[in-house]
Amino acid sequence: MEWTNSAGQLYTGTSVPAGEPRSRGGAFPEGSVRLKNVGYHDGEHVDLLLTVSTQPTKYSELVSVKYLAPQTAPQAMLTPSGLACVGVGVTRSFCASDAELNNITALCDDGTAPTIRGAEFDVRFVRAGTTVTMPRFGAVHTTFYDVDGVMGTDGSYVREIVSIPGSSPARMAPSTTFRGGVLFASEAAYTIADQSTNVQSKYNDDLSATPSNSLLGIAHFVVRNTSEIKILLGGLSSVAAQIDRQYCFAMAQPQATTVCSPPPVSQFIPAVPPQPPTIPPTPTSPPRAPLASGDCGIPGVYIDFATFTNPDVDMEWTDSAGQTYPGKLIPFGATDRTGGAFPGGHVRWKNVGYDEGVVFDILVTVNQQPTSYSDAVAVEYVSPSSLAATQATLTDSGFACLGFGVRPSFCASSAALDVVRLTCADGSAPTMRAAEFNLRFVHAGSTQTMRPFNTTHATFYDVDGDVVNGRAMYEFASVRDSTLFWLAPTSTLERGEFLPSSATYAIATQSINVATDFNGDPVFMNEASLPAIAHFILHDTSEFSILLGALSSVSSQADRGYCIAMVQPVNRRNMEWTDSAGQTYPGKLIPFGATDRTGGAFPGGHVRWKNVGYDEGVVFDILVTVNQQPTSYSDAVAVEYVSPSSLAATQATLTDSGFACLGFGVRPSFCASSAALDVVRLTCADGSAPTMRAAEFNLRFVHAGSTQTMRPFNTTHATFYDVDGDVVNGRAMYEFASVRDSTLFWLAPTSTLERGEFLPSSATYAIATQSINVATDFNGDPVFMNEASLPAIAHFILHDTSEFSILLGALSSVSSQADRGYCIAMVQPDESSKCSNTSFSYRPRETLRKHHSMRYNCLESQ
Repeated sequence: MEWTNSAGQLYTGTSVPAGEPRSRGGAFPEGSVRLKNVGYHDGEHVDLLLTVSTQPTKYSELVSVKYLAPQTAPQAMLTPSGLACVGVGVTRSFCASDAELNNITALCDDGTAPTIRGAEFDVRFVRAGTTVTMPRFGAVHTTFYDVDGVMGTDGSYVREIVSIPGSSPARMAPSTTFRGGVLFASEAAYTIADQSTNVQSKYNDDLSATPSNSLLGIAHFVVRNTSEIKILLGGLSSVAAQIDRQYCFAMAQPQATTVCSPPPVSQFIPAVPPQPPTIPPTPTSPPRAPLASGDCGIPGVYIDFATFTNPDVDMEWTDSAGQTYPGKLIPFGATDRTGGAFPGGHVRWKNVGYDEGVVFDILVTVNQQPTSYSDAVAVEYVSPSSLAATQATLTDSGFACLGFGVRPSFCASSAALDVVRLTCADGSAPTMRAAEFNLRFVHAGSTQTMRPFNTTHATFYDVDGDVVNGRAMYEFASVRDSTLFWLAPTSTLERGEFLPSSATYAIATQSINVATDFNGDPVFMNEASLPAIAHFILHDTSEFSILLGALSSVSSQADRGYCIAMVQPVNRRNMEWTDSAGQTYPGKLIPFGATDRTGGAFPGGHVRWKNVGYDEGVVFDILVTVNQQPTSYSDAVAVEYVSPSSLAATQATLTDSGFACLGFGVRPSFCASSAALDVVRLTCADGSAPTMRAAEFNLRFVHAGSTQTMRPFNTTHATFYDVDGDVVNGRAMYEFASVRDSTLFWLAPTSTLERGEFLPSSATYAIATQSINVATDFNGDPVFMNEASLPAIAHFILHDTSEFSILLGALSSVSSQADRGYCIAMVQPDESSKCSNTSFSYRPRETLRKHHSMRYNCLESQ
């Protein structure tokens, strides 16, 4: 470690001395600390640069951010065990209402919430020895240790808080002594100690074997696609004087011995006397939102194999001698006697889900006494011996795969087997080859079986055919005691039933390989992958058996891999629209020039953006209509839908890159006073306000394929792109966007937009301030837009709603109708682009529900 003071003098060591002023041997707040050679990426060594934020994030009106140097603790420290520690002085909390703060309860006497004290640090990954920021990493893990409380002799106390803006909700051990939630309006995830009890953590502990007593104070955060983060360190304190606290973290995921769970509901304010939460909590939930419900509407348990959405997932296996191996792929050619698992050992897919407070694994074994499925199925496990398949693997994208060797099929009647058509010469049924596996849900790290789950999904991918040296093979998959629930309309599979077992199966009908995208999302697979997918459903079970195999004429053993994800597949996101006569059309673009009477949608019909998200077991659509009785926003806004008539805009489209767009015709603005309108400056000659032109749309979340409204979502993001200006034949136009009952949450620091408020409706809006076109990259990711696109982006946030209205329009002097398209994505733009000096009011949320982010191209769930 090394650090620099405010004068630029460099010091080295493993601890910044306590009490040293910044002008001498200290580092903060004007200097920096460098943790050297902490990592290695793409051939480069990486340092970690820590500074105090000069423009701290506005976390909440209940958080006061200011760095105070500790007098009794080091400003920074590096421990031999791998922890980096930062010291902060925490002063007494206060009541913004000027009420007295109670020493014992840390509550304000008038019942208002006390203000937390904290300091914010910038943590940046840089090339070793430089200040050059590293490229963004896919995931940055930050785990805090010893987040706890301390009680003073007079009954006063400090309860520590840590927060990271842009992080997923903090994850913690089931036995934790703190609570988690989200700070509003920044939406930064946090954890705060809910007991004034010190957790006995040892800074010299081996982080790979954290003792159970230390688990109570551990909180794990993950930030995606970044090379720098901000961290808030502080506390709720009733101690009269400054108290110095040290916050220790490792930029790593907690080891498997530290079983993490999502945070419980936050109470934040002490339990006595009872108080409502002062900081909105996050619900207890698995890593990704659950998918389908059971027959009675009870949600099934969601099982997630993907490291992107479930960073705790992992794999290990045990051989026949009881030796356990870690890793996500069993070596090719290994058997249960040479470092593999099957048939005598087992595979454990770890931390795959969460149910009623219990993290669970899946234990996979080969059934030594397989089920008698049918006389036409020979069941036997043969270990794969080539590079074509491994006994088991777990992919980062969310597939769990099992492999074995398929021996040639035969005719039990001794008749000849046709090697192409796979039929017996005498008309009898050929015998299939297969292996049977047992999958059991167990408590994480144990063999204790979980309670039966109401609904379990088992979806197989790449179940297809092949030809090897002119000999055919048809793969199949079967799940005992299940329903073969779904095959795609384009499926090359055929469903059947084994007798006498009555087990359903899906088998390939063509000896053709289906190109399956194993880098895709198991829920939303691409069109090319759909023909080889088979989806089974089981009910009320904690274990089940699967039969995997093939009808094969390949002369030697053919090693095959069979991949499963325990999710419900849904159709790709798509669009359709209905005209005013009720005729429905499929497609992602309404024809240019179409109206609701000539194959278009608006104003009398509607547009449906399909399969845009899912919540608590329900896949949902967005239904878009034109408001026939629009809101009265302001006397200065004329609201009327005019269908676009040129090639400049279509009524609606859905882009492959993730934007949903609505178009209409903008008529010229006018001065209600009859004064002349300046066609360049867009002002009325008499100083009155010109009238804007606009159309209002209603967006409603509905159950997929229906008009049944979804339950209200806690947080909905609505981000508009390419809200800019233009000049047509010397006449100017300024576009705007508004969302009713929302907060205009963010404009980029480089924005060419101005925020305002329509009166008397109080609807916030963003309007262009320049008649200049902003070059927006509609091939980019709506979350991570390039710098050139940022000036024309406006991000709105709504709370507790299942439908909302948007007003789109322009202030325009273009003499004829100007057709314009307005594009939206229901995501939060990249956190790193946020302007930190913008203030928003704190508003408690009364209901505790998930955030929802809807992506039109790939899965994104918050």
